[in-house]
Amino acid sequence: MSIAAPPLMTAEEMLALPLDGMERWLIRGQLREKPMTHRRTVKIIRPTAEPELVNVQQELSAEPHLPGFRVAVARLFPEKSSQDECRPSVL
Repeated sequence: MSIAAPPLMTAEEMLALPLDGMERWLIRGQLREKPMTHRRTVKIIRPTAEPELVNVQQELSAEPHLPGFRVAVARLFPEKSSQDECRPSVL
């Protein structure tokens, strides 16, 4: 007895899903979901370092890969709206 693999999803199909409080990722055509959290943090993953979390009181830097790139994490999170929405990620 074999188990059928779930159908693969396109980026367009995922982006058409409703903004309903779920975080979504599309990884090699497979949809991954989890309930959205509101921590307002960014996880930095670099191939040569341990993952790092920065929050809205900190600054995000891409040194040394993008010299001079710095942004306040707070700028990445809009003020809370009535729906507190977030766009899904496509990997």
